[in-house]
Amino acid sequence: MTKRWFERRLTHTCTVERDTGTSQSLSGEIGTSWSSISTTQPCRFVERTERVVDSSRGMVMFHQELVLMRGTADVNVDDRLSAILNADRGTIEAGPFTISQKLERRDLDGDIHHISLLIDRVTVT
Repeated sequence: MTKRWFERRLTHTCTVERDTGTSQSLSGEIGTSWSSISTTQPCRFVERTERVVDSSRGMVMFHQELVLMRGTADVNVDDRLSAILNADRGTIEAGPFTISQKLERRDLDGDIHHISLLIDRVTVT
């Protein structure tokens, strides 16, 4: 896979957010404060979905998505993605998504060609 071939497939953009400490809501609840470090990070989004049924608690829908990015992208497993947009700036997925795994894909020379991010969101219905 050539770098040029790969770059042409990065037709989406991702907003990457980083933890900037804690904040307090109007109700007094302490939570994590997030700040956008990149709002136009080139990426490629792929969705995979699984359903798990638990009759005692209702149905749990587990979504697992894969995002591909350039090998030079500034993103860590402690970051999150808050929006994934298509080429027309329309929202594909609003998120936020946590990054459960960052996999570095290397070329034949051993250099990082691109990264694969496994991102997760769990919705209970």
